[in-house]
Amino acid sequence: MAISYLPLEILLIKRGLNRERLIEAGVVSRPTVAKFRRGDYVSLEIIDRLCTHLDCRIDEVVAYVKEEVVEYVNNDGQS
Repeated sequence: MAISYLPLEILLIKRGLNRERLIEAGVVSRPTVAKFRRGDYVSLEIIDRLCTHLDCRIDEVVAYVKEEVVEYVNNDGQS
């Protein structure tokens, strides 16, 4: 996986929000939030809804991470 949702987590913290609030607002579903936690891919439609709801840029929601870096962190547990 080369996509990270860490920018979304940071944005939510900065704004005093959490994933549950996004679910309550109807922006994302619980299964989508589970995909974020697992680092699974989500559709661009979902990313678009997040950007619209949060009034932010796409790079504040997702980040591209080189595969080698992801494998190193996953295998070693350290960055």
